[in-house]
Amino acid sequence: MAERDRGARRSEEAPRKQLATKARRSWCSLSVRPEVVVPESMLRERKREELWAAAGKEKAVAEKKKAIESRKIIFSRAKQYAEEYEAQEMELEQQSG
Repeated sequence: MAERDRGARRSEEAPRKQLATKARRSWCSLSVRPEVVVPESMLRERKREELWAAAGKEKAVAEKKKAIESRKIIFSRAKQYAEEYEAQEMELEQQSG
């Protein structure tokens, strides 16, 4: 008798599984999904992370501009030093020669 009960249960479960898969398919086939409620704490966290990301990008841009400017200054000073050194060498050559 136990085997008969098991068989009966299996036959009862089959339609349930079919209905469940049909329900999933029909939900997936919807073009518009139902709106999901997001907790306020997660919304605040997302907003905070967006602000941090924006601030980080602004900081990176500012640092890049500063690096470019400092690089220009460094090269101009190096060029000036080289010119002064060459001028001193020329002056020493003229004095000794």
